[in-house]
Amino acid sequence: MYGFKEGYNTLEKEYIFKYQEEVFAAFIKDEIDEKKMYLAPYRKDNKPGCYFKYDDNGILYFHDWATFTHGVNCIGFVRECLNMSFMEALNYIEFSIINNSKKVINPIVKYKPERKLNIKKDIFISIRSWNSVDKKFWSSYQISSKNLFEDRVYAICAFSSFKKDTFEPFTINTKQSYAYTDFKDNKKKIYSPFEKEYKWFTNCTQNDIGGKFKEKGILIITKSYKDYRVLKNQGLNVCWFQNEGQVPNNMILEKLIKNKDKIIVWFDNDNTGIGAGNLVKDIINDIKPNIATNITLDPSLFNKGIKDPSDLLKIKGKQELEKFIKKNISKWNK
Repeated sequence: MYGFKEGYNTLEKEYIFKYQEEVFAAFIKDEIDEKKMYLAPYRKDNKPGCYFKYDDNGILYFHDWATFTHGVNCIGFVRECLNMSFMEALNYIEFSIINNSKKVINPIVKYKPERKLNIKKDIFISIRSWNSVDKKFWSSYQISSKNLFEDRVYAICAFSSFKKDTFEPFTINTKQSYAYTDFKDNKKKIYSPFEKEYKWFTNCTQNDIGGKFKEKGILIITKSYKDYRVLKNQGLNVCWFQNEGQVPNNMILEKLIKNKDKIIVWFDNDNTGIGAGNLVKDIINDIKPNIATNITLDPSLFNKGIKDPSDLLKIKGKQELEKFIKKNISKWNK
């Protein structure tokens, strides 16, 4: 993710960020609204699927999952738009935008040659046999081998793909990883539960929604396969997003919520999860008013290591999960 170089003056950093909305608006040509979807100005983009989000420190990030693996701040955004170095972007922001903030800004966006965004970035997996370690892990969430087979989840010993920038091939050997493969176009998501730095690897985008669900009735949206399967095993109609920060575009959302009676967004009970849940609820309600609500577990449970449905089942047991569902979800069936 683009950001400030180590050692860059903190006061200058704060000064730049005071004008972050103006910087983004100079290129977006629209007001900044966390509830709106935008086109990416630095690439060919016909369908609004990008969005803005403030972090806990008030820094505004632009999210474009077709280009970046993370959101970019205003400096990274300018670098991408104008193909500039870090210092060039700082100078441009200060002298062309901030010092001319009272004038109409019409920066020329230099469109680069078409990126290799449409090149199929396959992930190849080496499937291994299930073992006692796998059984212990998944059974702690009461997820059976039958569930995993149905959902096309495989235990793997290695996976390979291509580097994002150079497209050089690489291979990762792993002791305990799983491949989620039930996506269109042969896309995959690799889950390594005990890796801290490389827990996830995927060629999915925010528009790849996981799970099999009914087209009518109540639909629960969660943010991981584990939560999806735990809730599905409770007889609920569920789908899962790639993560809390990845929201499908409006066209996908419109199709998702069509013919549904109610949408329940259930993300984590920390600040990020609560904020993301509210955002997704608001976006859906903008498409179809009053259809969506969001719920979370009691935030006090977070200090006990419980943030989501799968944690609640694992730590507190099935009875506590059923109790929460009865109180917060079953009422919508009445």
